[in-house]
This record gives sequence, structure tokens and C-alpha cells, in this order.
Amino acid sequence: MKVNYPERIEDNVTELKIIMSQQRTVTNRQKVQALYLLKSGWSQSITDIAELWRVHRITVQRWFKQYSEGAYYHY
Repeated sequence: MKVNYPERIEDNVTELKIIMSQQRTVTNRQKVQALYLLKSGWSQSITDIAELWRVHRITVQRWFKQYSEGAYYHY
């Protein structure tokens, strides 16, 4: 089953840019940037993000799960 991640990301592109700029670590910035790339259409899938950041796709899925649970506001 293919998940439409852009629709599941509640924040808009502008909000994600602001949140990304507020991150204090590179890792946290990457997590929010992954969401930004999916929402903006620059990336089409979790696999694309994983290849870009050179991490496993499960790692990116975990980031998305953290976002879905509201945890990314605490990065």
C-alpha cells in the first residue's frame, strides 16, 4: 500500500521552513527537511529521502512516525 506522505504532513511548506530554521542540530534539521522535501514535492518517496541522506528507509519512516506523534516539535 502506497502512502501519500504529502497529504499526511499537516504543516504547510512555509511552516516547515520556519520549524527547520529553529532546529539546533543538523540531525534534527534533516528530519524536518525530509518532511519539507516530501511536502513540497521535491522528493516523491521515503526511499528518495533515505538515499539522499544515506540512511535506511526505516530510519526515515521512524522520523515520519515521530512527526505524526507530534514529537518533532521537541527536537
